[in-house]
Amino acid sequence: MSLALLVTSFNSTHHLDRFFSWMSLVNHLFTQVIIIDDCSTDNSFSRILEEGNRYSNFLIKRRLNNSGRPSLPRNEGMQLVSADRLVFLDIDDLLPVKYVEYLSRCNTEHCYSGMKFATPEQNYNCNYDCDFSKVIKIKNTTLKYKNLVTLSGASLPSKIAKKYYFANEPLEDWDYWVKVSNAEPQLDFVKFSDVPIYYDEGQSLSPIKNKQIMRVLRKIGYLKVVVYFFQTFRLRYIENVCKRRFLSANNLY
Repeated sequence: MSLALLVTSFNSTHHLDRFFSWMSLVNHLFTQVIIIDDCSTDNSFSRILEEGNRYSNFLIKRRLNNSGRPSLPRNEGMQLVSADRLVFLDIDDLLPVKYVEYLSRCNTEHCYSGMKFATPEQNYNCNYDCDFSKVIKIKNTTLKYKNLVTLSGASLPSKIAKKYYFANEPLEDWDYWVKVSNAEPQLDFVKFSDVPIYYDEGQSLSPIKNKQIMRVLRKIGYLKVVVYFFQTFRLRYIENVCKRRFLSANNLY
């Protein structure tokens, strides 16, 4: 099983030390590491080129115009993938090494994802011993009303991923997974509840909560809002359980 990592970057200077430190632990597990820079205005692209030259499996591209969202960079990057399985990552996030090892060995047709995990950077342990027996099966019907797929770390067969695209608009991640689930009924969506995905929450394109909720309501309709909030609270509970388990394992709880 060959594995590709697709990374999107924009003005990521402050995240590059962390990213390349992590990359030194997992690069050998990837056949391809594709980084698409969305026309950064800082010196991050130059740094990525310099660091990337150390690795023979890196493919680095820079868009001529900034798209304002990660959708178009992801779409362009997907078309460059030649490995069997694709993993998505925003450059300010991190994945457990054990999870990448798991993806590099698996030969299933499933879509996998982990748990969004917000913690101070110094508390995050990339070598956390994930328990892959703790899983949640995401039903297609559930996915229509709540996005339970964590984008960074999400992985699916490349031949399926490349058939679809991210719309360059709000809720693009959610729309992408709904399109995939509707068109690929044989694909199981599996969420590992003990795979903590480090998310840097310092910068975000997400709007304030009220605006985000209005977008969701326009998407699913007011009659289904109860389902959305139920799944939101359920997900928050599972994330908290994962966080307590992680902190306890690392003597931080």
